[in-house]
Amino acid sequence: LAPATSFEAGFAATRGVHLMRAIMTNVPVSQQVNDRIFIANAAPLLFPSFGRIRPKQSDVTSSYYGLRMQLNQRYSHGVQFRASYTYSKVLDDGSNFAGGMDWNNSPGQARYLALKENGLAAFDIRHAFTFNSTWDMPGGHLEGIFGRVLGDWQLSSIVSLQTGTLFNITSGVLTNRMQSGFV
Repeated sequence: LAPATSFEAGFAATRGVHLMRAIMTNVPVSQQVNDRIFIANAAPLLFPSFGRIRPKQSDVTSSYYGLRMQLNQRYSHGVQFRASYTYSKVLDDGSNFAGGMDWNNSPGQARYLALKENGLAAFDIRHAFTFNSTWDMPGGHLEGIFGRVLGDWQLSSIVSLQTGTLFNITSGVLTNRMQSGFV
């Protein structure tokens, strides 16, 4: 690497336990259809005298694994840049695609009663790449009015690319993984 250039790499892993989730306990009555739980659109609630009941419990777990790499070019000869890439994986059994549910009443996932499903987290971002740079444009050597107008300009850029969760742009939910009525 050049004298003003550095490379960093690191790995991080974390585990979360006893995370909160809300459970929809007074849900519509379900049926078994082809060994799957099915809920009809007009199905009555289990306890029709009550509204929705959403108790919270702390039984969600999560794990994060990430490899981070970064290339830095400190300011030298009118150029500086930084490129960083993260490869990561997040697993849990209680997130949802509408965001966290620690402080609101949304259920942690679209599951029937207290069923949990361990798998990729709703917010799993597998690949993340960021690049930023600054370049001193030519013209700093100019004199007079041209030097004042055209001198000391810089061109900067920021590029951020990442994979993410799939969603339907009109509804904002992940419709390609759901089947109507099935849990």
